Amino acid sequence: MLLNQRVVLVRPNEQKLQQFFEVILFSNEFYDYFQVASDGGDQGNISPNKINEYEIPLQPLTILKKLGRISKPGGCSSSTPKC
Repeated sequence: MLLNQRVVLVRPNEQKLQQFFEVILFSNEFYDYFQVASDGGDQGNISPNKINEYEIPLQPLTILKKLGRISKPGGCSSSTPKC
C-alpha cells in the first residue's frame, strides 16, 4: 500500500476492533484533539509523535470480544442495517 507523507493508516487486526476504532476515529474528541495538535498554515499537519501521543481508551481485548456488538454514534450499532 502506498501512502502519502501526510496520511496515516490505522488497521486493527480483528473486526470488533475495527468497529471500535471507527467509533473512536469519528468521535468529536478525536477531531478536537487533532485540531489543537496540528501545526502549519492553512492546512494543518499532524506529526507522527502527536499521533502516537493520542491515548485511545481501549478496554482489554477479552471485554471487547464479549461485547458482541459495539454502539456507533447516533444510537446505531454494528448489527443495525444501513447505519
